Amino acid sequence: MLTVEFGQEKGILCLSGEGHAGKAPKGQDLVCAAASILAYTADYGLRQMQKEGKLDGEYFSCVAPGDVLFICKPKPEHLTEARHMFGTVLYGYYALQESYPEAVKVLPIEDDSEEDPNKTKKEEKE
Repeated sequence: MLTVEFGQEKGILCLSGEGHAGKAPKGQDLVCAAASILAYTADYGLRQMQKEGKLDGEYFSCVAPGDVLFICKPKPEHLTEARHMFGTVLYGYYALQESYPEAVKVLPIEDDSEEDPNKTKKEEKE
């Protein structure tokens, strides 16, 4: 199974994925190919943002068979742009999960960018 997770913490965006879809032999798996192009799309977009000076500090990326990891911190004025790009890629992974639920799993998003409106003041203090 291919597992994908997106997250945001203190302005740092992260995409990680690991595993294989297992729908066909290596080199012939169209689900893995689709997942790979989504990862390459995110990587390309983030590299462009880095070239344009829209990221704070270094951009980290690792793309290897069965393993991807992207970590970046957009400058505050470019956070929305980066989140839109991540969101578009996320929709692609959700589409794969919907079509191939036995092969792709998108984990819940961890996002600290907004407070939980359902949290009570008492829970926040705990």
